Amino acid sequence: MQGPQKIPTIVGIILVILLMTGISFLFQLLSKTQTRASTSIEPQQVTVTNVTDSSFTLVWQTEESASGTLLAVDANGKKYSGFDERDATGKLGKYKTHSVTIRSVTPQTTFDVTILSNGKKYPTDKKSYQVTTYTQLMITPPNIDPAYGKVIMSDTTPAEGALIFLTLTDSQTLSTLVRSSGSWIIPLSTIRSFDGSSYLPASDRYTETLDIQKEGVESKILTDTLNDSPVPDITLGQPYDFRNRDAKKPTNATIAQVVPPENKQTAVLGAATGSVVLTAPAEGTTVSTFRPQVTGLGVSGKTVTISLGLTNPTTGTTIVDKNGLWKYTPVKSLTPGKQRVTISSVDKNNKPIVITHTFIVLKSGTQVLGDATGSATITETPTPTITTATNAATLASEPMPTSGSLLPTILLLLIGSALFIGGGSLLLIK
Repeated sequence: MQGPQKIPTIVGIILVILLMTGISFLFQLLSKTQTRASTSIEPQQVTVTNVTDSSFTLVWQTEESASGTLLAVDANGKKYSGFDERDATGKLGKYKTHSVTIRSVTPQTTFDVTILSNGKKYPTDKKSYQVTTYTQLMITPPNIDPAYGKVIMSDTTPAEGALIFLTLTDSQTLSTLVRSSGSWIIPLSTIRSFDGSSYLPASDRYTETLDIQKEGVESKILTDTLNDSPVPDITLGQPYDFRNRDAKKPTNATIAQVVPPENKQTAVLGAATGSVVLTAPAEGTTVSTFRPQVTGLGVSGKTVTISLGLTNPTTGTTIVDKNGLWKYTPVKSLTPGKQRVTISSVDKNNKPIVITHTFIVLKSGTQVLGDATGSATITETPTPTITTATNAATLASEPMPTSGSLLPTILLLLIGSALFIGGGSLLLIK
C-alpha cells in the first residue's frame, strides 16, 4: 500500500511565502481603505466664529457627509457639548458643512475643544483646539441693522447648507448657514472689534466682506452696511461688489407695515395682500414671560426666520400656515430688561422683508400695567444658526462614542489561517 505523497520542501516554502505576501497585501489594502475613510470625514478649514462672552462657534467642512458634534472642557474640567444647529431635535444628521455652537459658558475662559466627526475625535495630532471667550462688556451695544439676503446655486436652486462668513472693517468674524429657502440673516447688533475688547462703534457706513462656501464652490462679496439689508441675490461661484451704491436704509414702516395684535381687520388685510407683518411682541411693549411668543403674518408656505434677544440672541425658523399666520416660541429664556426681535421672510413678490421690534421683559414677579403680549406653550422646534446672534442648542449629554474598527479582527483571522495552513504544509513536508 502506497503512503501519502509528500510535498517537496521548496514547494512548501513557496506556499508559506505566497501566503504571508497575500496577508501583507491585504493588511496594506485595509489600512489604506481605513485611512481614506478617516480622511473623508476629517474636519477641514476649521474656523472659530461668533465669539462672545458666553458662547462661540466652530465651523468646518468634510469631504463626505458626516455627523458633527463638539466637546469643550474648561480649566476646571467642566464639560460642555454641542450638536450641529440642524440637529436641535437631538437626532444627528450627516452634512458636508458643519456649524456647532457652545453656549452658556463663562467669560474670559479658555476651552479645549474636540470635534467628533462620525464619532471620531479630531484633531488627531494634538490635544484639541483652543478657544477663549471674550470679556463681558457692561455697555449698550450699537444699533447696527442685520445683514441678510439670498444665495442660489448656478442652477437657481437654493444654496442650502452653504457657509457664510461676514466681517466688517476691523471686526470679528461672524458666520451662519444658508437655509433651505436660500435665505440667510446675520444680526450685527453685538458685533465686536477684531480683538473682542469692545463693541464696534456705530457708523453710517462700514465696508462689509462676505465669503460664501459650499463643497468647493466659493463666492467673495464686497458690500457695506448701507447695502446689506438686503444684500442683492447671490449666485454661488460668482464674485460681487455692491459697495457705494448709496442705498437708503428703509425704516420698519417702509419695510412692512407694523400691525398691532388687536387690529385684526388690518392683519387679515395684510395676509390677503401677501405682506409680511410682525404682530407680537409689539414695538415698545412690556412682557412678563421670559419666553414670549412671536407671531405675525406672511405668505403661506414661506419660511420666517426669527432672531430673538439683544446681547446674546438666538435664531429659529417657522413656516407660514395656509391662513397666512405664523408663530414661534423660543426654547431659550430671555433675561429681564430691554430685548429685541428681528424677523425676515419674503413677500408675495419674493422680495426680502426684515422687521425689528424692541420690547421689555419684566423681572419675575413684576406686575404688568396694561395689556401685555401674551405667551404661549407651543413646542415648535426652531432651527438655530451659528452666528453670535444665532446660537445652536447645546445638550448636556456626552458626545457619541468613537466607532470601533473591524481591522484587528480581520487580521487575527488571516494570521490564524496562515499559521494553520503553514503548519499543515510543514507536516506534509515531513
